[in-house]
Amino acid sequence: MTKFFLLVLLGLAGVAAWAWSSGHRVKKQLAQQKEHEDARLKAEAKRLAEEKKSARLAAEIKAQEDARLKAEVEAKRLAEELRLAEANAKAEAQAREDARLKAEAEAQAKSEARLAAEAEAKRVAEERRQAEADEKTRLAAEEEAQRLKEETAKDEETLNQPAEEANPEPIPPSKPRDYRPLAPVSPTTRQGGGPTRTNRQPQNVSLELRLQIDFGRDGGVKTLALVPERRDGMPKQIEIEGSRRNEWNDNYYDAVPAENLGDCLQHNVEWRGRSGTRFWRWVLSRREIHVLASGDVSGLYQFGSVPCLVLDADHAVLAAVSLREDVEAALGVAGCSNFMVLDETTPGVPSGWLLFRDVKPTRAVQRRDEAHILNALCPLRDIMPHYVGGIRLTRRTWLAGFPPRIHFTGELEESFSVMIDGHPAQRAPDGAFEATGWDDVGPHDLWYGDGRETFALETIDENWERWHAHDFGTGAAICGGSIHHVAGARWQQVRVPVSNPLLVGARPGEVFFCVMRGDVRCEFVTVLVPFTPVWALPPDPAFANKQTSRIVLLNSADPIPLVEIRNANSGARHSVRAWISTIRRAGCKQLALETETNSAKDLWRNYRNLAKHLAKQNWRAMQ
Repeated sequence: MTKFFLLVLLGLAGVAAWAWSSGHRVKKQLAQQKEHEDARLKAEAKRLAEEKKSARLAAEIKAQEDARLKAEVEAKRLAEELRLAEANAKAEAQAREDARLKAEAEAQAKSEARLAAEAEAKRVAEERRQAEADEKTRLAAEEEAQRLKEETAKDEETLNQPAEEANPEPIPPSKPRDYRPLAPVSPTTRQGGGPTRTNRQPQNVSLELRLQIDFGRDGGVKTLALVPERRDGMPKQIEIEGSRRNEWNDNYYDAVPAENLGDCLQHNVEWRGRSGTRFWRWVLSRREIHVLASGDVSGLYQFGSVPCLVLDADHAVLAAVSLREDVEAALGVAGCSNFMVLDETTPGVPSGWLLFRDVKPTRAVQRRDEAHILNALCPLRDIMPHYVGGIRLTRRTWLAGFPPRIHFTGELEESFSVMIDGHPAQRAPDGAFEATGWDDVGPHDLWYGDGRETFALETIDENWERWHAHDFGTGAAICGGSIHHVAGARWQQVRVPVSNPLLVGARPGEVFFCVMRGDVRCEFVTVLVPFTPVWALPPDPAFANKQTSRIVLLNSADPIPLVEIRNANSGARHSVRAWISTIRRAGCKQLALETETNSAKDLWRNYRNLAKHLAKQNWRAMQ
């Protein structure tokens, strides 16, 4: 039994040994497998790290290469731009130098041409003066010989016949002449080159009355007036038909609006005037057609009477009703189209007359018999300068910077040439003629065909005296086209930004809100304020945008402390509260000043301190 247990125990021990040996072997195998797996994973990780490092290095190398190529391209671009800039600078410098040399050459040529023209003008003037002197000498000699001959004949007649007393016939009174369509009356003053008038005038002189028409915006006639002519040597003020008229310009006296002008035009119109011991007579002959040209041609604006139609110029024609068909046919022959016919139902048109507007002839017309009434509607082929626009100072002088456009009336042939100051003139897109320096300050010579004229551009002194011509008590007075401040006025005229309509003055209670118009788009407006504003704030400082809103300093004035408000009325107390609230809200919002200077900051700090002090000390008194 004991052996049996021993054998069992030995068997169990063997089995246990075998089991332990097997488990140990399995465990060892598992440990070896894990060790192999860890080694494999480490090798794999190392391989991946090496690959990643290689890829990173390759990427860095590629980035460096790309950067290098990009830098080279950028360097090439900058070098090319620098080269082009240098080339452009050289070209511009060369162009400026060429332009300077060309301008100097043109100035030299212009100066030489002007000197040559002046020398030629002096020579011609000297020859003319010499010829006139010779002619005067010859005429004087002839008159003296004729006088001696007449005296000799008279002495002989006196010796042979008894003296007889002559009874001179009385001179009949002057009578206005009938209309002559071909009377060579120039619509403007006489051009230079002829004999000049002296200040001595005859005792009785017949002058011209001209028609003037001014159209209104409604298309009707605003003014229909008669303009008396003025000549050299006549006074600046003259009495005409019992009414004193002033000089309008060198050529005319003030226009006289006429009543019942339609009836007057059907008869000869005669005015008489005097100044001291001298007398004058103005005559407008009876006619059934009156031709009026634009102010650039006639010298009277908008339209003034002229002898006949002028090619390519704007006209108005006043004709009797009975001549309507004849006038329309004549205008059609002259190339006028799209003209308007206004009868007496149009405001301002005289009864019994028709007014033709927008008349612009384009064709020259052969005239009929000398006395034919329709010859006034036959434009001639004459070529004359037509100065359009600009600001005219005198007859042939315009304001520098605002020259006229130089056109020509009449039929211009292909060979027609124009020169200004010796330089050939070229046509501009609007048909006017321009040449080098034609709009410079000073006198200019205009040569065209076989004619010559002069015009000038001058500057003027604009220092005119101001006065309170129209003062409506709003702090501003109007004088002509100027508006200026009135010293001591209660209402102040202030220019404020549209974004800052809330104005604050130096005295507590001075607060004003500007109501802006919604249909006007602008950055600044001019308003009338009942005090001198110091600050301009946004409409509601408490809700203003700190990034864009600013406080604008209008005037540097220290705040005025409030002395007593207990006895003030409710309106004054409300204004003080609004003044304090406006400043404190802007301060609490910490709005920035538009002009960040030390003086502006100190001034704004003083206003804030005063508003804070009033809010603390006088709050109960303001309730």
